[in-house]
Amino acid sequence: MNFYVDFEATQPEQEIISIGVYSDNKESFYALVKPQFSTVSKYITDMTGITNEMLAEAPSADQAFAQLADWFEENSSGIAPEFYCYGDSDAVFIQHTLADMEDTKACLCAMAIGGNLID
Repeated sequence: MNFYVDFEATQPEQEIISIGVYSDNKESFYALVKPQFSTVSKYITDMTGITNEMLAEAPSADQAFAQLADWFEENSSGIAPEFYCYGDSDAVFIQHTLADMEDTKACLCAMAIGGNLID
């Protein structure tokens, strides 16, 4: 099963603020993610439309990646997933966000994506 992944992140801290995934079976997952240590700059808001106000009540990275892990399980049809992205910044965003995550399920999900991204 192929999953097409896109993350948005803060700058320059590179904490993930949104997760978007689309699958071959035309299912999609989207979640905003509340950054732990940074805020969204005007540049990022202008580029993504995501504001600090939108993120105030968003789930943490641990919560969002745990939800994503459940979504992958429901949508993988038992087929080993392959993760695709555009460019190499998504892997960097995962590394920066993963450094402060604690939930085992969420960390495993983030590591599976980060370690297997195909550009």
